[in-house]
Amino acid sequence: MQAFYIKTLGCRLNQAESAMMKEELILSGMRQAEHPGQADFVLVNSCTVTARADSKTLAYARRARRENPAATIAIIGCMAQTAMEDLLALPYVDMVFGNQEKNALVTTLLRQVPHSVGVLSEHSAPLKLIAQASGDERVNLKIQDGCDNTCSYCLVTIARGPSRSIKMEHVLETAAELAHTFDEIILTGVHIGSYGKDLAEPSSLGRLMERLLEIPHLGRLRLSSIEPAEIDETILGLLSHPKLCRHLHISLQSADDRILALMNRHYRWSEALKVMEQVKSIDPFLKIGTDIIAGFPGESPATFESICQRIESSPLDYLHIFPFSGRPGTQAVDLPDQCPDHEKHARVQRLQAVAAHLRERFHRSCLGQQRWVLLEKGAGYLKGETDNYISVRLRENPTGRSKQLVRLSGLADDGQSMEGEIVTGS
Repeated sequence: MQAFYIKTLGCRLNQAESAMMKEELILSGMRQAEHPGQADFVLVNSCTVTARADSKTLAYARRARRENPAATIAIIGCMAQTAMEDLLALPYVDMVFGNQEKNALVTTLLRQVPHSVGVLSEHSAPLKLIAQASGDERVNLKIQDGCDNTCSYCLVTIARGPSRSIKMEHVLETAAELAHTFDEIILTGVHIGSYGKDLAEPSSLGRLMERLLEIPHLGRLRLSSIEPAEIDETILGLLSHPKLCRHLHISLQSADDRILALMNRHYRWSEALKVMEQVKSIDPFLKIGTDIIAGFPGESPATFESICQRIESSPLDYLHIFPFSGRPGTQAVDLPDQCPDHEKHARVQRLQAVAAHLRERFHRSCLGQQRWVLLEKGAGYLKGETDNYISVRLRENPTGRSKQLVRLSGLADDGQSMEGEIVTGS
């Protein structure tokens, strides 16, 4: 019996698609190896969002070749979609498959097809509805793929194709089944805010959320990343729903209008700020996070300092920080006034200090609150996550239940989480 090993890099969507591939490979009669050294096929489900992500993909493939010279090494997914010829030229890569080819991976592997990277379009093969467990408590549910934006720094449109949505009735049926097993469903995709616009009967993310929240036995629903203009009146109206997690990750990338224009982001900082203030007016303890790119071309020291000040005084509660990575094939790689690498590194460090301040400010505001925590299996149920995305550590959990009402009693010494105590009788 042939064995496979899958290494997943990147986003929740990649994790879900790796789960799909694993299931189909096992159904085909293959077995999952515990280590790449034991596998006939080592499959690297790649990410290409940054140059560092590409480097991680290649480093893993090289290491797999050293550990298992006889294995077939396959690069799959986003990097394969954008750099097939370059990958095939590498001595440690045997096969290269794009994102669409994930849906027929078994046939491709068994036939020993060396490469297959189809053009992604709205006419591509229908999307598969994928659910991937994230532990025993929560599950990622893919509702769409691709992106119609043309951000000047991003390869996602090339790697994933245009936005394509899965029919609402299919999402609802699957979510209703998953809700019997999992306490939390996370809606995932490349650009979930565009959900429904391409369907024969156009819909929206807000409408899908309304229908999902009507599922009687649903525990809680969480969104992955969404853009500020996509938080419409429907979504704002749902933020107080008891089943919706009090957490939004709003993709911003910068807090300067000129830089946003260079990025080809279609909003101004003032518009994003207004949306965040609206959200906080509904629930001041709803946690808001964002992505920020440091050292984008044209970002002068004065501009960067202004960005830091705006972020610090904004309603944001946490940051995901990335140094600008010039990707061949994007507009931004050729923009003037490129920022030196050492300066990008310094700016990342400065933003990390800002992020630590935002996180501590939010955690302090939540001290003494009682919130429902979904505890993780293992480790005696001593850690978990609140509905508003705070990681909580407990000293004990005498009941052993995975869902507990917890009082947030202190700031943890790791700077990332909070201490909690179970509310007795809950």
